[in-house]
Amino acid sequence: MANTDITVNGNVGVSASANGVGSDVTSALACANLQIDALRGNVVVNHDVVVRASAFSSGTSEARANAQANILANTDINVGGNVEVLANAKQLGSTDSYASANANLQMNAITGHVNVGGDIMVEAFAQQAGTSHASANAQANVHAATDININGNVEVTASANNLGSDVTSAFACANLQMDAVTGNVTVNHDINVHAFAHSSGSSHAGANAVANIFADRNITINGNLDVTASADGIGNEGASANANLQLNALTGNVTVNHDIDVAAFAQSASGTSYARANAQANIFAHNDITIGGDVDVTANAKTLQESGFTSASAIANANLQLNALTGHVNVGGDIMVAAFALESGTGQSHASANAQANVLANTDITSTATSRSQRRRTTPRAAARGRLPAPTCSCMRSPAKSA
Repeated sequence: MANTDITVNGNVGVSASANGVGSDVTSALACANLQIDALRGNVVVNHDVVVRASAFSSGTSEARANAQANILANTDINVGGNVEVLANAKQLGSTDSYASANANLQMNAITGHVNVGGDIMVEAFAQQAGTSHASANAQANVHAATDININGNVEVTASANNLGSDVTSAFACANLQMDAVTGNVTVNHDINVHAFAHSSGSSHAGANAVANIFADRNITINGNLDVTASADGIGNEGASANANLQLNALTGNVTVNHDIDVAAFAQSASGTSYARANAQANIFAHNDITIGGDVDVTANAKTLQESGFTSASAIANANLQLNALTGHVNVGGDIMVAAFALESGTGQSHASANAQANVLANTDITSTATSRSQRRRTTPRAAARGRLPAPTCSCMRSPAKSA
């Protein structure tokens, strides 16, 4: 902490590692915490900021890894290299408790800008093979009073893997928040927000991936934008996956120079279980929305239940909203919104799929490729006969101008 400026001409690194090896050990806990606070000035790191926590246990209790970086400046934050926050927890004992990994990045320029010369990477990995749960949480929160400029990629990943027949649940949450209160958000390469959850035990798998980007003026992404949630549940309680993208340019434009992909995949493989997949993309600009590539929003839900069970369900919802309040919408590739629901049992269960695309512009709507919205509902009977009903619809509209 400093009353004025904090300047580091090299790298900043904080790491913690805990290893509990042997059948009689209990827990492994690793915590890595970085706090940089310039109360009245700037924060400058000319190279990389790296915070890492790793915990491994093969004994009878939990493995927990927590990595956190809080960077606060009254004016500007400037990092010349990469910003990495990584947490990795593994619990591989046969009678162990759980594995928990948490990675958290906070960057707050109260009156100024945030500039990062390289990548922002926040990742949490949890793996558990005993009798309890695995949870992974990765969050990146970047706030600036003026502009946010990221010269590289932005990646937020959470992965929870629960192995073994006696385990319970798996949870993965990946969350990206970027907020430029009076300025612009610019990312010169890709944005990837991914959540993966797998449970092979008796409980459910849940994955949530969220990207929420706000700018008072313009949002510019010079690469691809990918938000994906995937949940795979082998046990009796099912799987849920939610992928959500929000882009809001309050007084300016939204520009993504390549593809936008928002996808939710949920699969449940046994019993009276459920699969729920929700994918949503809301893109708002006061002026123009320009996408250089494809816009793809997909939800896919599958329950692969055994015959004779009566309460399984598969529900898939895909929703796209494009709203250019005073300008145009221009998409250089395809617009594809698709929801697929498969319920493969023979009991009194159901499948439901809903897909919606809303494109609104004050002036022109232009797509140089195809635009379509698909809804697919597969019943056990239709699947057995090899039929897959696929009614298609598209919804694109431009409001009439007042005289």
